[in-house]
Amino acid sequence: IAYVPKPLTLSAWLVFLVGYLDLWRAARRVALLLLLIAFITPFQAISAGLKVGLGWETPVQLTSSGPMLVGLIAGLATLIVFALRGDRHARIFLICWLPLLLGMFVRIWIILFPTPQMALLLAEDPFIDIVLSMVALAIAIVVDIQARESGLRRDAEEKERRFREYSEIASDSFFETDGAGIISN
Repeated sequence: IAYVPKPLTLSAWLVFLVGYLDLWRAARRVALLLLLIAFITPFQAISAGLKVGLGWETPVQLTSSGPMLVGLIAGLATLIVFALRGDRHARIFLICWLPLLLGMFVRIWIILFPTPQMALLLAEDPFIDIVLSMVALAIAIVVDIQARESGLRRDAEEKERRFREYSEIASDSFFETDGAGIISN
């Protein structure tokens, strides 16, 4: 039963990835693939939970981590490809998730090469990795929003300046005529 929430987290991560990289506009097919994986993975988790909780027999082993691995590889591959293409948001997203990725590799290393040292065993708790990654992502998003806001503010000030110049020029070119069509002022 403890397995059930894990695919939901992956699905949320994939949906956030599609939105943050604006894949719907940049690469519609990739966005559709990631959203399909994000949509199917929770159903796999629900099925796995029902199988374990109710003792149902299923023809396919649903408790395997295959769908999770497919989703993780698809998301990371998308991030790496877009980062290599020069997408700034993909690079930022990848850098923000480095603590979690490094923590995962450390935990895999511990599983493959067990050691009795407590310092390495402490690395098995992913909470610190997740917190560091989320804090880094939150900071990156705030900085990005502030940069966009200052850019919009500069654009608005430039447009206001140009509008004032146009209004000053336009007021010099107006003139009045009387009923006979003679310029009166």
